[in-house]
Amino acid sequence: MSSGSNGSNSLIPISTGGGLQQQGSIDWVRLIGSSVSFSVEFLVRLSNGGVETLTVCAAEAVLSRLRLGPHGELRLQEAVAQLKAFSSFNKALWFGFGVKHVIRQLAESSEGLNCIAVCAALVEAYSPLDSAKILREMLLINNAPDRLTPSLRQWICLVEMCAGALASTDFGVTVHNITRLCLTDGTSSLRIRSEPAAIAQALNSIIMVSNGSLDRVQLLGGADCGWIAAFSSWLLDVLVEVRDVSGQTLYRSGPEDTRRVEDAKVLVIYGDPSITELQIMKRCFVIPGGQLLVRDNLQQGIRQEALDGDLFSYGRVSWSSLLKDTFGKPMRDLIDGGLATLCGTALGCAARIFTSIITDDRDLPDYAYAKYRQGWAYINFASHGPGFINTIRQFLPELSESERLMDAIEFSSVSTYIEAVGKYEQAIHVIASACSCNVCTFSSEALSNPDLPPNQPFCQTILVEVISELVQIISSLSVSTTIFPARSGVEDLYWHRWEPDRRYQGWSYVYKGLLEHRSPNDVLISAKHLFSGRYGKNDPIDPSAKASGGLCFVTDTLIHISANQEQCNHLHIIPGRIEWKGNIFDETIDYPYEENFPGGPQYLAISGTTISSTSCIDLEDTSSPDITCQLEIEENGGNHARSINVAYRIATSNGRFRIGPSAITRQIRSAITAKDCKGRSCGPVSPFDLFCIRGEGLVANDGVTHVQGIPLVRVHTDSVPAQWVVLSQDSLYTSLPLDFRLQPTWATVVLQDRQCLHCLLMSTIQGPRSKHNRSDARTVCIVTRL
Repeated sequence: MSSGSNGSNSLIPISTGGGLQQQGSIDWVRLIGSSVSFSVEFLVRLSNGGVETLTVCAAEAVLSRLRLGPHGELRLQEAVAQLKAFSSFNKALWFGFGVKHVIRQLAESSEGLNCIAVCAALVEAYSPLDSAKILREMLLINNAPDRLTPSLRQWICLVEMCAGALASTDFGVTVHNITRLCLTDGTSSLRIRSEPAAIAQALNSIIMVSNGSLDRVQLLGGADCGWIAAFSSWLLDVLVEVRDVSGQTLYRSGPEDTRRVEDAKVLVIYGDPSITELQIMKRCFVIPGGQLLVRDNLQQGIRQEALDGDLFSYGRVSWSSLLKDTFGKPMRDLIDGGLATLCGTALGCAARIFTSIITDDRDLPDYAYAKYRQGWAYINFASHGPGFINTIRQFLPELSESERLMDAIEFSSVSTYIEAVGKYEQAIHVIASACSCNVCTFSSEALSNPDLPPNQPFCQTILVEVISELVQIISSLSVSTTIFPARSGVEDLYWHRWEPDRRYQGWSYVYKGLLEHRSPNDVLISAKHLFSGRYGKNDPIDPSAKASGGLCFVTDTLIHISANQEQCNHLHIIPGRIEWKGNIFDETIDYPYEENFPGGPQYLAISGTTISSTSCIDLEDTSSPDITCQLEIEENGGNHARSINVAYRIATSNGRFRIGPSAITRQIRSAITAKDCKGRSCGPVSPFDLFCIRGEGLVANDGVTHVQGIPLVRVHTDSVPAQWVVLSQDSLYTSLPLDFRLQPTWATVVLQDRQCLHCLLMSTIQGPRSKHNRSDARTVCIVTRL
């Protein structure tokens, strides 16, 4: 970018006339007559992101008076320099911030840096919509003419273009450390944001402090004032002091030896949240407090559409103090207090119960197996059993530092399934008797009101479930340790589980609480909620990638061709968004099934034969030798705005097949079964019959060659695409040629993973358990990698 007719190095003409209101004000008349120049490549990338040149000029104009501090500017430049991107399979899609992203060129000028600083900082606490409203109000405060005022949609696009630039820094943690000081310990006291006009007015005053037009400013209000304080301290190097309404100092920024009260340029007083009007008294700004998020706004943790946009996230919570900072005294009592042993016992039993679900434990009741196993998202080793404990030690030091709690976890995790269920119920009942929430105390207020009043203590029985779910979500993540969850996202794990029926006798803490009342049983959606703190009313079903709150969430099957249990369950998180052919998108979703082929693949496998053997080492890989796999992408013109359809096109000389990345992940999760024997506990080998099928195409049951009850076996040692095709087939059609109108015979597809084939066969020959809740799914199709 370069300046035009104004003849200076600054893009924006600034008037320096006398008077407080005129000092450093923007000369809009001169700006209209000035000219700017941008490279064509820059304009193309702006256009691809949906941003017009006018929007950039208007943003840089209104923020041109901002002066970043030396340390703040260095932090911002380092943050931009460290932004990265990675690609999907075949490098068709890119996730994150590419080397030619617009943000890198913006960072080359002081005005551009100001734009990045404000937009990225706003998104760390506010939604893109609210951030856009605040920026628009900034323009109105500075008396911009209508013809230089971009639409709200344009402001949103600009904010989203810069969102995530500070996600890997400790700015979000700074926001939380300051804003949590206005919250009530141990209760849910989050509020929605204040009015955008009030926030913009306060932000404008901070800009005046940064450039010397205003000596100091005093803010009275709630969490929004805390964000202003964090912005001033982290980016402007301004000394900040935070007090409560009684005058007691809660926080001061800067080195200890320079923290003099009289040096504070920004004084924040957490005052009466009932203030409803913005008041300006000399240099004092009163920002009205937002509405309290009471129980009826959080039914089952799903926010109303309007409320979702107005939510203040309260920054990010460090892993080192995530649980105690969010849930306060009730959580401290569970971790370090008298309930630590009981909490550890419950968590260890939960780890054991999770193991039973994904290993097809025969002690698990059939109704529980059919209800929970099919959609169970957490199949990786780190999500259950010993891996569950290792995840706690790696990511949650608050728990690992409690010896009583960890000893109880390890002791109870080696129980049998039946023992674990009994111990869990017993431990939670005792915790409930000590809990002071309205539900556990069975107060008359709770029994008569399904919507609890605000400022009630967190229920400790639910907090145990929150810990167990948090560990499982973390276990699937591939994310930098410098990216932390949002405070509002952590608390929403709690509200997803809040259920009025908990107050009645007969409530099962295992089946209803631990296993059923969970956040959406999808790793990507759960992680998005956790790290962005926001719920999308129109979130697609099983997306393979999603951008939200400045972060991009990508399933591993969109990046790698793999059928490995651990790898396919990984979710990658990186700051930025989704890019395809230079255009920016918010999500990728699976292609729909191809028309006229509801059964899946469009070609048949070679007819199979029955063999009787005590070993399968003589079986050969029967994958099609000419099988290929390509990632297909198409812009979605349907109801999902700014989304693209993706699918893998698997083809051979016999035909083709298409399957989406999220469908692949779902099929692999469903197909994993049996214990990890590794050949150590295998019993004596006895003869068994197998029906071996050559090829990965569709199996047609003609009623002659295959005897029902004999396991089907397909050998696909090296070809992952062949494994994907077979995993998608859970039905055997009843005639040749294929007639899709006929009722198929359902099959349970099992993928050999960490067990020998003999043990896998023995467990399935005992009688397959249907994950589909279908009574006729008696045939087993085993995909073996030998």
